[in-house]
Amino acid sequence: MSDIAELERRITAALERIGRGIERGPGPVQPSGTGPAVSGADPAALIAERDAARAEAQAARDETGRLQASVSLLTRQLDAHGLDMQRMRKTVIQLRETLRGLREAQAAALPDPALVNTALIAELEALRTERHADLIEMEAIIAELKPLTAEVQNA
Repeated sequence: MSDIAELERRITAALERIGRGIERGPGPVQPSGTGPAVSGADPAALIAERDAARAEAQAARDETGRLQASVSLLTRQLDAHGLDMQRMRKTVIQLRETLRGLREAQAAALPDPALVNTALIAELEALRTERHADLIEMEAIIAELKPLTAEVQNA
């Protein structure tokens, strides 16, 4: 992103120089940096250079917008993955507690139907959470593939 900011700064400076050159009219124009003065600069050439610099600046802005959209998408995906990780941690804790209770009941030779039911519910929740995480991952893959398929279709 710093490269784009530097590029925008350079393009803006070039546009200002070109604008000053056009305002002065034909005559010696000293570009910024080193080099000899350009005498008899053609206003049409300066305008063309200005337009090219503006087009380059717009392209840099467009690229910045695309990068920001990509960062936004990745941030949303990261947030979704974080929520899934929290759900999975809770489910794992619940499963561990239920299994501990089942082991204790088995050691006492007293099978508890409520504990078995709780274990099955916790396992089902773990499977749901895992499926949800897989769906989010597939959505991320599809989001990455969409621009590539669009480029192929446009070509």
